[in-house]
Amino acid sequence: MDKSYFKKDLVKALILMIFSLVVLAFLLYFDSKSQIFEVWSQRLL
Repeated sequence: MDKSYFKKDLVKALILMIFSLVVLAFLLYFDSKSQIFEVWSQRLL
């Protein structure tokens, strides 16, 4: 397997992870103004 290809794949995965974290933080910030997050946390825990 080509190492440069693996590196690109790794960078893509990292960007995806960071993007999803940002989206999650964004959602949590807005959910704190409503009750959605509390309902979901109760449902998950």
